[in-house]
Amino acid sequence: MANEKTNMAIHEGQICFSLMEFPTMASVLMVVRTAIELRVFDIIADAGPEAQLSATEIVSYIPTCNPKAAERLDRMLGLLSASGFLINTSPRQSHDGTRSERTYSLSKMSHYLLRNSEGFSIAAAMLFVTSREIFESFYVLKDAVLEEGFQDYFTKAHAMTLYEYTARYPNFAQIFDEAMASFSKSSLLDGLFNVYEGLKDVTELMDVGGGYGTTLQQILTLNPNIRGINFDLPQVIDSAPKIPGVEHVAGDMFRSLPKAESIVMKTILHNWDDDKCKMLLKNCWDALPNNGKLTILEFIVPEMIENTPESQLTMSVDIQMLTLFGTKERTLLEYEGLAKSAGFLGPNDFPTMHGYHILEFFKTVVERA
Repeated sequence: MANEKTNMAIHEGQICFSLMEFPTMASVLMVVRTAIELRVFDIIADAGPEAQLSATEIVSYIPTCNPKAAERLDRMLGLLSASGFLINTSPRQSHDGTRSERTYSLSKMSHYLLRNSEGFSIAAAMLFVTSREIFESFYVLKDAVLEEGFQDYFTKAHAMTLYEYTARYPNFAQIFDEAMASFSKSSLLDGLFNVYEGLKDVTELMDVGGGYGTTLQQILTLNPNIRGINFDLPQVIDSAPKIPGVEHVAGDMFRSLPKAESIVMKTILHNWDDDKCKMLLKNCWDALPNNGKLTILEFIVPEMIENTPESQLTMSVDIQMLTLFGTKERTLLEYEGLAKSAGFLGPNDFPTMHGYHILEFFKTVVERA
């Protein structure tokens, strides 16, 4: 009996200890944000692949005259090390020989927090989700349950939609655009298409809502036979870089789309309500030839939600969509219903990683006798 009570107390203690992670999570998030803003990870990376820097050495690259900068930064670096974002390496004597200093090197995770990385980086995404604008939107999330009248809670917090806000504030727009583009960088997209070969015979592919063309660029790297068309709003296309094999085309996807052999849309439909999705899907139908293929990449809400990393990520994104756009992640049946309303057949479903699915829909016109 005593052992049973002891084991129960230990188990409850472990649960309480695990729960303490949540009240302290804000400290980790904001210190990661601070390190990105100060380019701490980039400073260490620029010092070399095996670099081990002290807080004093890192501060020497940061424009500050604050005499307490190194001491305060060292405390932040300690939390980053405890959370796996840095590696606390062997201490060494300070340059003046009066004290011992901790030194830090990059961990595997911190390589994905570099601002100047050409590969996959979540630095911009971290700056976006921890921005004042996003936090203020979450502060009024309770009103999604308590009140009627607001479609999304970014609008309630800021008196304008997220897209209107990005049009008015270019600095925020840049972070938003970089965050969206980061999810199309190589390692993530390569992982998605490792299980999908549905583009290998495609010769022309239009990315609707393709941003700066990052997704198409990665697809063409894997499938160089494809001619790419990157379609987005004029203000986005104006800033899009030249990409070999890709034609940038400006327009409004809710008005009409240029003709294309095949269409891809990555995490576009979850930004819009059902009526807008039906309008967009009908325009995709009109743009495709008979037997043309529409490929969409979206998170899929499982019918049974379990305590798994994939479900947690999908449902977290679902709450972000509710907060920022008043929209949602959908089930497979919901996507099938939307596509069928526009005339598409399908889907062929290719589950990939982390809750992402690749769905194929086909335009098939039945000839009447």
